[in-house]
Amino acid sequence: MNVLKNRHFQLENLEERTLLTAAPWSTADEPDYSGLIVTTLEDVVDAADHYTSIREAISYAESLGASAEVTFAEGLNGKITLTGGALQIDSVYGLTIDGDNRIAVDAGGENRGFEVLAGPVTLANLEVTRGFHTRQGGAIASSGDLTLEGVTVTDSYSGKYGSAVYIAPGTHLTVAGSTFINNASHTHGGGIYVEKTATADITGSYFDGNSAGSYGAAVYIWNDAVVNVSDSVFVNNTAPNGTLRNYGGRLNLVNVAIVGNDQGISSSDGGVNTAVNVTISGNFRSAVRGENGATFTFYNSVLMNESDPEIEDQVGVFDLRTGATAAGDVNLSTVAFGTNFVMYDGGDLFAADGFTPVGENQLMNAGSAAYNDSQFDAAGNNRFYGGAIDIGAVEQIVTASGLTVGFNGEYQSPVTFDGPLGWAKYSLDGETWTDELEIRDAGTYTILVQCGTDSGDEELYEVAVVIEPLQLSVSGSAVATKDYDGTTDAEIIVGEVSPLYDDVTVVGAGQFASPEEGTWDVAVTYTVTGDKAGNYIAPAGETLRGTILKPETPSLVVTTLEDVVDRYDEVTSLREAVAYAETFDTSVTVTFADGLEGVIPLADGAVRIASDNAITVDGGDRITVDAHG
Repeated sequence: MNVLKNRHFQLENLEERTLLTAAPWSTADEPDYSGLIVTTLEDVVDAADHYTSIREAISYAESLGASAEVTFAEGLNGKITLTGGALQIDSVYGLTIDGDNRIAVDAGGENRGFEVLAGPVTLANLEVTRGFHTRQGGAIASSGDLTLEGVTVTDSYSGKYGSAVYIAPGTHLTVAGSTFINNASHTHGGGIYVEKTATADITGSYFDGNSAGSYGAAVYIWNDAVVNVSDSVFVNNTAPNGTLRNYGGRLNLVNVAIVGNDQGISSSDGGVNTAVNVTISGNFRSAVRGENGATFTFYNSVLMNESDPEIEDQVGVFDLRTGATAAGDVNLSTVAFGTNFVMYDGGDLFAADGFTPVGENQLMNAGSAAYNDSQFDAAGNNRFYGGAIDIGAVEQIVTASGLTVGFNGEYQSPVTFDGPLGWAKYSLDGETWTDELEIRDAGTYTILVQCGTDSGDEELYEVAVVIEPLQLSVSGSAVATKDYDGTTDAEIIVGEVSPLYDDVTVVGAGQFASPEEGTWDVAVTYTVTGDKAGNYIAPAGETLRGTILKPETPSLVVTTLEDVVDRYDEVTSLREAVAYAETFDTSVTVTFADGLEGVIPLADGAVRIASDNAITVDGGDRITVDAHG
């Protein structure tokens, strides 16, 4: 028997000898935490494969008899596809599984992702997708306290209750910074189902595209359950009765936006609903539906005018019914209005998201801090921005954004603001700040913008500003007549260019369609040159007509009695022959063609001869030069 197994050893100096002695503790007294590090994406259980799967890590954590955390090896990224059914967790001591935002658990559309048999359990920074169950908890079902931090649940299904999460009676659910997308329940709770007597706190989370066949597209609250929702957004969720459905429980909303869903809040059977700084707008059915003793209290909230197609001729925010059969029996006395409640019936209060206010409007600084002492709004903004609380889910803050404008030769300030702007400063280099932004030349600029309210709020933005160059136009350009040289190059005489605000030059370049003699199409392109050329876009190219001529071959033989100089008339006058003779370095003689005789009347003054070499003009006794006196 090896009695030294699992012992630590240390070196001890004794009489100049080194001996091995056993330390007074054993590793059996301390857990081996290496078994909590997942090293493979495979869903396997194999003690001999030298890897740790997530299923093995959970099992090992449960055996420790203490709280534990399962993590993932550095560099391990990707999807764990479950092949052994749901990951079951039974940990009364507490277990955390942290995916570090690089792990997804894919249930394959055949089973749940996680089943919590006992808790507390925390799932953090991971994705759970394609969960399935015929009854409840498509992605996650929990019979113990459960916390979801930074978790994304997508594309999961349940036959009845809670396609993303089902939380059992008497337990507590905490959801923070999590996202629920495209989960579907056949009947109740497309996102989260909170059973009777259970409690849930949902904060900083986002519900998008979830659905339920009957009630609660995003959240369903059952009999005596209590759900607190804060700083969260619900969009594009669909169910005939409520994005949030409260059946006989308590629903408390603070800093919540419910926008663009099938219906806003639905409640019945004594459900108590309180909303503080809530925005409900753009939902297909009514913003609020209540029956059988449900009550609603709103503070600092805005409900846009909604239409309920189930009630004939009704266009309103509320669908409040005294009983299930009393359709259309509107009883506004069941709604309590806190100070600064707004029921708005038109106009453009919000940006495209449906809940972020734009422009200065009646929501700004109109709320009461007596109902909301939250430091932040649903978007994480200071709730008391501008000195007082706004009505609705999101506080209107000063924002700055850069514009794209065209160069016009003037100094411009292409930055726009939204919100209660009190002051602004600008910097192009991050060091020098000015009260006014003046940019003239075309280009893309990164601008630092400090801005704020008169009450002391301050923001810093980095915005991109674009001044686009100005398109030039040209008219009246022409092609210079060209002497034949065997090429297609053309000289362009640029016409009038506009508009110009700088000392720049527009240069034209052209190509004849053929290098041969004749009149041809000329393809013309333009460029802009000069220090400020970047402010302009060169005129568009065009097609002009131009001529290539072949000049006559110079000759010392006069062939015409006309006193003309024309390089293209195919005859040689006396004046042209003399000019050609001057180009020679040796003595030459100008003669007259056979049969040519008569008088040459000088039309352009004397024929001047300037040559270092002898030039002889021989008329052959047949030519008279008439100088007209």
